[in-house]
Amino acid sequence: MVHLPYSPERVEKIKTVAGRRWHIQEKHWTVPHDDKAVERLLQLFSGEQVLLAPGLGPPQRSSIQPEVSAAAAEDIQALHKVLRSAVRSRHFSPSTEAIYASWAERKSVRCWGKWTARPG
Repeated sequence: MVHLPYSPERVEKIKTVAGRRWHIQEKHWTVPHDDKAVERLLQLFSGEQVLLAPGLGPPQRSSIQPEVSAAAAEDIQALHKVLRSAVRSRHFSPSTEAIYASWAERKSVRCWGKWTARPG
């Protein structure tokens, strides 16, 4: 979903994104959920603030990556499999699954040392 303050220039810019759609009643634009559309939006509105939902756009990695042991990494991967299975069993969209997985990865790696004694 794309919300923009109205200006003819912005409308012309967003109309160049392949697959874009204007929703009249809700008064917002949607673009396909793929990297090309996100890259195109970032390119078109490079001089403006663009806020993306987590999981969209290029991955943003911290320069400081916490280190986890091999055993902890295996436990984290097992938890992610459980998460993905739960999301799929509830028939959430693939984009929702990707966002949940992205959040879980960041949170679990950052906080693993705080709750390794009781990961479940």
